[in-house]
Amino acid sequence: MTERVTRPLPHVETMEDLLTAACLVEEAAAECLQSLCEQMEVHHNPRMSALFTRLADMRASHAARILAEMEPHWRAQRYRRDPRWLADACPGVADMDEAHYLMQPAHGLQLAARSARRIHDFFSALAAAMPDAALEQRAVELKAQVAADLRAIEEELARTQSPREDWSHDDDPPVIQA
Repeated sequence: MTERVTRPLPHVETMEDLLTAACLVEEAAAECLQSLCEQMEVHHNPRMSALFTRLADMRASHAARILAEMEPHWRAQRYRRDPRWLADACPGVADMDEAHYLMQPAHGLQLAARSARRIHDFFSALAAAMPDAALEQRAVELKAQVAADLRAIEEELARTQSPREDWSHDDDPPVIQA
């Protein structure tokens, strides 16, 4: 289930460092999924909009729980951290190139599963790099929460009808106006 994470990891020496990184990852994933929800609304795809809202809420609830666990002064400082470890993208941010205005639930769930796997792999790599047992244990707990989400997404995907072969066909596709 765990793939090798090649992206840089944040420098973590304290629980504040760990929870800040975890919160940023979950917030970024939630924001990305919410953006996909809004795009689906614009393209009159309410089924996908509702799915992405539910998936965004899942990530946002994790971020809120992590935020509640943080000391007040940590919360105030979390956006002042060095974000270079995020590199080009946060581990949980979905690849927007995979989105399509006519995408079906199976596509959205596959996209969400890939995102959750990257977050899981991130926490796995983070746990392995922790300087002490308490930080490692908390990173393992974060990984377990994401693993539960991933199982739920994969179970839903298994129950979801596969899209028809012509799912992306549109007799009147959008045209960019010059």
